[in-house]
Amino acid sequence: MLDSVDRVHNLKNLEDMAPLIEHLDYFIFFGTLLGYHREGNIIEGDDDVDVFMDIKHRDELITILEKSDFTLRRIDHHKKLKNEIKQADYVDWDPPLPATSETPSLYPGLPAEFRHLSEVSIIQVHRPLGGQDTYFDFYLYECGDDKNYIVEKWNFAGQIDNPIWNMHVPKNIIFPLEVGTLGGVKIKTPHDVESCCVFLYGKDYRTPRKKIAGYSIQMVDNKPTIFNR
Repeated sequence: MLDSVDRVHNLKNLEDMAPLIEHLDYFIFFGTLLGYHREGNIIEGDDDVDVFMDIKHRDELITILEKSDFTLRRIDHHKKLKNEIKQADYVDWDPPLPATSETPSLYPGLPAEFRHLSEVSIIQVHRPLGGQDTYFDFYLYECGDDKNYIVEKWNFAGQIDNPIWNMHVPKNIIFPLEVGTLGGVKIKTPHDVESCCVFLYGKDYRTPRKKIAGYSIQMVDNKPTIFNR
């Protein structure tokens, strides 16, 4: 969990980011969507801005971010990947972070049998504002025509290679995307915001809870389930 960020700074990040990605298939989600629906604003003290982005835009998104005022970070299975390779006796291979946008999902020199672990399913950017480190997360979802749900692999646990932790969000509560305003910023939202909040945080989503201390979220049948502490 990151440190809390002043609402003004999260809104500034959203204000600066939204025009850069308005032509792409994205929508606000997780805590950003909860704040939009429950409070009509970014939740005070939230640690970042969260959006879902169609994975088909990954390369274009990386190019956009590399040219922006934000600093690009890659969050993937770097540590897990390195550990599994070492266990397979590739002890001399010390992977760098993924390369530039030309090969965003591959590590240079990565043995072929491990390339499935280098998939980039979340991209994070950050920048300092008002003396704080601020963050903006892009969760990359898959939208196959053969399924009635989208698949997002990172979500609450970061276990992208474990299908049990994949999140399956029904398409009928996501599409068609809508346009809304958050803190004066024009943004895209899911079609049925109420159902999305219930899907993510349960029927009691209107009652504020404290992250980590108040509850945990686990995936049950590929759907988030709240467990009170």
